[in-house]
Amino acid sequence: MSSTLLSRATQARRRTVSGLLATALAAATLAVTPGTAQAAVGDPALSWNVSTQVVDHFTKASFNNNTLVASSGATYDAATKSATFTQESGWVNPVTKTASVQYDGSLKGSFITTANVLQYSIEIADPKIVLAADGTGRVVADVAWEVPGNTPTTGSTQDVVVTTFAGADATWGTQDADVTLAATPAFEGVLPAGSQAATDLGLTTNSSGTPVPIDGAAFAPSFLGALPSSLRAHFYKSGSATGDPKKAPSAFTAAAALPSLTARTLVSTPDALEIEVSGTGYMAGGVGVYVSLGSAFSATDPSAFVATNWVNAIAADGTFTTTLKLPADKVATLDPAKTWTVSTQKAHGQSATDASQTVELPAGLDFSTLKRQATSLTAKALSTPVGKAATLTVDVGSTRAVDEGTVTLSGVGATLTAPVEDGTATFALPATLPVGTHTGTLSFGQTTFFAPSTGTTKVTVAKAATAAPRLSLGLAATTVRSGRATIDLTAGGVQPTGKVAVTFTKGAERRAVTGTLVRGRASVVVPVLSAGTWRATVTYAGDRQQAAATATTTFVVRKATVAKPAVKVTRKPTTRKAGAARVTVRSATSGRPTGKVRVQLVKGRSTKTYTVRLNSKGQATVKTSKLAKGSWKVYVTYDGDKSFDSRSKTRVTTIKVTR
Repeated sequence: MSSTLLSRATQARRRTVSGLLATALAAATLAVTPGTAQAAVGDPALSWNVSTQVVDHFTKASFNNNTLVASSGATYDAATKSATFTQESGWVNPVTKTASVQYDGSLKGSFITTANVLQYSIEIADPKIVLAADGTGRVVADVAWEVPGNTPTTGSTQDVVVTTFAGADATWGTQDADVTLAATPAFEGVLPAGSQAATDLGLTTNSSGTPVPIDGAAFAPSFLGALPSSLRAHFYKSGSATGDPKKAPSAFTAAAALPSLTARTLVSTPDALEIEVSGTGYMAGGVGVYVSLGSAFSATDPSAFVATNWVNAIAADGTFTTTLKLPADKVATLDPAKTWTVSTQKAHGQSATDASQTVELPAGLDFSTLKRQATSLTAKALSTPVGKAATLTVDVGSTRAVDEGTVTLSGVGATLTAPVEDGTATFALPATLPVGTHTGTLSFGQTTFFAPSTGTTKVTVAKAATAAPRLSLGLAATTVRSGRATIDLTAGGVQPTGKVAVTFTKGAERRAVTGTLVRGRASVVVPVLSAGTWRATVTYAGDRQQAAATATTTFVVRKATVAKPAVKVTRKPTTRKAGAARVTVRSATSGRPTGKVRVQLVKGRSTKTYTVRLNSKGQATVKTSKLAKGSWKVYVTYDGDKSFDSRSKTRVTTIKVTR
């Protein structure tokens, strides 16, 4: 987790300077009040056009095509004849009146004939304003030139002292939120005529025999030495009545940003706080600065801060980076009710007299991450049918979304653990939970950012609704034989257990049987029933997990059928004597038929009919009369009884009478 705060513009404030500092600044005409950060309008810049000679010489176009071009971050305003270079890095200290500020950009003057032929060019780039503690100031830059007719034709030198100025004569001020340093570089007496430095540069006398530079007026000798001899006269008094008055270095105004901070939170937990602090515009070298985190700034009391780093290696460009680190015991002391700031001040107590390095920036601490936040666990009561998997959602509440840690659920089957994502933990409850109301205990363990908590919830597992029983007749029962029936039950995908009761009723008749469910199915014997339409009522009383259910159906019980009757002649009839036969009627399945049978003997138009009653063995004896010769066909008709269906007239045999 990281965040970044900026001390520039409205995001920071400077502390009020001590009376001693205020006095020093007032003497230096510094109008900045370091107690408040001020909004910047544009980037700090150096305004300097080198000299009037450079501007006039390279912009005069009446007899040539000369150019004066700014580039690489610099600009040139032809109307005001002003060149501007933007600040790249560096620092200023208006209290100690020291500075080292690097600027970006290039200003290049080219002398070009009307035929567009380059005669020569001079380029000054990336100027730097340096003001030392001894009061000596200098303007340093990279210098390049080109003279096509020269040998060599080009040259360049870096970090050349172009000109110098006296710090005592400099004017300090403000521009927007920046400090300004204004000065006029030295010219008269810089390079005395006849001096060794002048002689080394080949400067002796002019064409009139006058020693040069006249009045010792010149840019810095190092700058003249960086140019070929043919171009040096533009930068010292050579005796030209029209040119010399324009050769002096122009005054400059150098604006530079006050020290500023950025703070970026690298780690923010109850166990550790790390803030990366970076600064720009700080004074390089010296005693360095203290970088601190505190709730009450103090230039004299170190105990006002909970963390302090001494930065004694500020880079030459005025930058530094350090990381403030607080362990858990220090994090615990941070009071959310206080205003916490990151600050810098000149080290070793020097900020009391030099507040130029004093900057204070809101730390922007996120106490929702620094203090373990209280949590709460809530879950709506859940009701689910037995045998069905369910989902229980637990809300983990806090001052912000909880996205870490786990919730444990116990008391609802096996103990389960689920991760917390976006403030919720989701549990998959198994389909094997028994019927009843279960009290679940919820617990959330301590995490990096959140405190532990507990809670409860209710999970009610209801008996599964049992579908109406389905009765299927397998072997149909008859009036003489029992049958079988199958009862199937389902309950929410679960196969019920226990017993089922089946009651058969027809009018006043009633029979009952029971069966045991195995994997949701029971098989029962349908008893022997009288013929007719019966009502079968299946009743399931339920069990621990399934609800009770009942269903009714009807079915028809039919009389048993008989096989083809049989007739056995026991005394063969003749024309003179009567005969006898035994009639047998058998069940097609089981039981013994009773009732009447009719036996008919038929020959041509003659028919003899005999009616007899079957005995308990399903047999009857028929005594025939004397019969005429011939073949008599024997037919048997069974009238049926309460258990057996009748059988229509059936030919069973033939009796032949021969005498």
